[in-house]
Amino acid sequence: MNNELQIPGPIVDFLEAIDERDTDAFLAVFAENAAITDEGHEYHGLRAIKEWNSEKNMGADITLSPVGAVERGGKTILTAEVDGIFDRTGLPDPFLMDLYFTIDENLITALEYRLAGETSSCVSAPQTSKSAKPTDRKSTRL
Repeated sequence: MNNELQIPGPIVDFLEAIDERDTDAFLAVFAENAAITDEGHEYHGLRAIKEWNSEKNMGADITLSPVGAVERGGKTILTAEVDGIFDRTGLPDPFLMDLYFTIDENLITALEYRLAGETSSCVSAPQTSKSAKPTDRKSTRL
């Protein structure tokens, strides 16, 4: 039995855009009315997501190294080791986050960041390198 999860194309593109520090490619994976929830704050629409990205994501040199993924309740939950320029006081080492993606019509409509383990984590999937590039930009296996 194959337990590998097919990672949806928009998530592959999201990770590649972050790796490449490509703001336009990053925004292109989100629906016009998408929402991101991070650190208890919600960012609605592309304008707010662009500001969040400039300050909290690419602006903080965030890197995401996926370590697992599951499908649950219509969402793809990606667990990733997070690195970058931010205050690590009180954070575990390694610092793992669960990213809850909702996708509709091949665009991300919602993304929620949660500390891994706040709910069921998906760390049990095989480990991969963040630098690994999928052969098909529309999907990759983890």
